[in-house]
Amino acid sequence: MQDFGKFVYLGMQKTASTYVNRFLIECCTLDMIAFKKHKPVREDYDSTKLYFITIRHPLSLYLSLYRYGLMKKGGLYKKLKSHNMLHCYSDITTFVDFILDAENANYLDDGYDRFVAEEIGLMTFRFLRLALNVKLRTILPQTITKDFLLKLDSLLITNLEIKQEELKKGLNILATEKIPQYFNQSKCKSFLNKNEKINESFEDNDLIQQIDNETFKKIHLKESILLSRYD
Repeated sequence: MQDFGKFVYLGMQKTASTYVNRFLIECCTLDMIAFKKHKPVREDYDSTKLYFITIRHPLSLYLSLYRYGLMKKGGLYKKLKSHNMLHCYSDITTFVDFILDAENANYLDDGYDRFVAEEIGLMTFRFLRLALNVKLRTILPQTITKDFLLKLDSLLITNLEIKQEELKKGLNILATEKIPQYFNQSKCKSFLNKNEKINESFEDNDLIQQIDNETFKKIHLKESILLSRYD
């Protein structure tokens, strides 16, 4: 959570949030009044502010987390190491299956317990944890339907979702169309025209091809809410 008084950025893990943090600090004309990395708003929510979030396709998120763990980096890797669960990094299918197994929920993120993990995957949880200001337990149905997805949209506090796959385009829309009064347009143009990539993930088709069909089906089932942002 990065709060500039008039708007708030909700930085989801592994969605180029470091790049967005730097963009806002360098290009916004407002002072940053609060910063809590990857944390939700909760009691500080203010409906008069604009809230935006960065998201990423769940398959890419799994690949990125797997690669990051192989490099012995990241909060998830550290948690799994503390629980002696590093065997899940033996291959990509084993890793994804481990993360999707509700029995392992307590090894992953704070607040991600078995009850929640039975209904949604970790990537969708991370998205909803930031984009909602209500407890997941109070709204999750046993089956994710189109009607629920429509209802869910009305509950989200976010005014804008920026896909990591279209990051510079999304930031340009934020700074030039949504709230241009809070940005130095010259600095925005210069920043976004740079070819610099921050925390670039190393994904490839070979890794994707190692994931078996059953695991793909699990991803589509458990991450259906986040996938709905891409369908």
